[in-house]
Amino acid sequence: MSADLLPSIRAALAGAAAVTNELAAYLGSYPIFTRRPVPDDAPYPLIVINPVIQAGQGDGIRDQRPALVHDIIAYGTNGLTGTVDNYRAVERIAFAVQQLFHRNPGAVSASGWSTSDVTALGPFPAPADDEQTVGRRVEITARLARLIA
Repeated sequence: MSADLLPSIRAALAGAAAVTNELAAYLGSYPIFTRRPVPDDAPYPLIVINPVIQAGQGDGIRDQRPALVHDIIAYGTNGLTGTVDNYRAVERIAFAVQQLFHRNPGAVSASGWSTSDVTALGPFPAPADDEQTVGRRVEITARLARLIA
């Protein structure tokens, strides 16, 4: 089973005004990353889409039905290097991410697969490397399907 949702998730985020209105321009696009570590020069707030953190199978005799879980985390500055505005921007991004994906199977796709359902949980506090960073995490679960011969 190989379904890569990262490009589709990134495209959905980059195409959502409720998300991009909170982000600065970065290298002709937005600071939305599908890998870690992010570049040192990336402006805050930024978004990190983690690879699959959990995968389940609901396969049948003649079909495959994986459930793929990804974390989408918005990070911003906090404390001495940031303001309450930065904190609020991260929260607005996280809520926009949740609303973009929850019960919206058209938001994600993978070549060779149909998307039957997408759910989004959160936002939740995200792990941050230090006290100067605020993060909010949204967990999305995409259920895909395809027939097999």
